[in-house]
Amino acid sequence: MILSNTRSVLSLVLVSILSISCGFHLRGSTPAAQTSLSQLYIYEEDLSPVGNELETLLEINGTSVVAERELANFHLTLHDYNIEQTVLSVSAATGKAEEYQIQLTIWMTVTDRDEIEVINNQLIRITRDYAFDDTAVLGSVTERDVLINDLTKLAAAQIIRVLDTIND
Repeated sequence: MILSNTRSVLSLVLVSILSISCGFHLRGSTPAAQTSLSQLYIYEEDLSPVGNELETLLEINGTSVVAERELANFHLTLHDYNIEQTVLSVSAATGKAEEYQIQLTIWMTVTDRDEIEVINNQLIRITRDYAFDDTAVLGSVTERDVLINDLTKLAAAQIIRVLDTIND
């Protein structure tokens, strides 16, 4: 009996050690991307939810988002924000759309304090597919909204990864 319990405990410990050593992490348990920029000014030509999400992530990670352009070491311009929905598949029986693709695109440019371009017109593009059920329209619309929210978060995280390539 004691030998059986000892084997169970040792097996559990071994599985735990192997899981950790292979790089396994629970979803959301990895640290957020960080940037080495100390002060950043963000200008959006088109107001988008990406800008709001980006500001939140930057402030969480220790980058000050300043309100005045002169105070910042770098200036980030976000422009041409677009959400596009495309039909991927159509039902042969009804002729109605069954699957859509949602694509978020936004362009970014980064200049330094002297207006020298550090990053010139970098495209950020995130794409996801989802099934559409015309008998559950409310659920499908909610799924689309959730996907757009996720795309926004992913785009902001990708912008931070690009900003991380800049040395302050």
